[in-house]
Amino acid sequence: MFFLVRLICDILLKLYYNDILLKHLVFELLLSSDSLRVHADMGKIQQVLYNLLDNAIKYSAPGGRITVKLWKGQYKAFIEIIDQGRGIPPEDLENVKTKFYKGSNSVRGSGIGLALVDSIMTALDGTMDIKSTLGRGTVVTLGLPIYKR
Repeated sequence: MFFLVRLICDILLKLYYNDILLKHLVFELLLSSDSLRVHADMGKIQQVLYNLLDNAIKYSAPGGRITVKLWKGQYKAFIEIIDQGRGIPPEDLENVKTKFYKGSNSVRGSGIGLALVDSIMTALDGTMDIKSTLGRGTVVTLGLPIYKR
């Protein structure tokens, strides 16, 4: 059990602060609750967030905006990462969760990132949904079981 807000802030400040500054990105964190706790392996969620935030930063144009929203549903906590990057072409979107698949818009990487994220989320009884519009950006929504006392 851990607090999602703290984990996200730690990742951003420790790993991506310089990248955000260099690209003059606007980063927005929207919370419905700052005490949102989930029942999951923190190391695995770190891997998920590293990958998704890295993608959002990598594919965002200088001066772009990245928004992370956190909210609580009835049974799951939700994290939504929204970027204003180049987006994923429709013909690539259905394959981005396939291991080693590199889309036509790929900048760098091995093609395992989103496949790994999907695998981790499934193992944690979570969900991952990706929506994207070419030229406008991508929205990734994660759902994780809520920690209940």
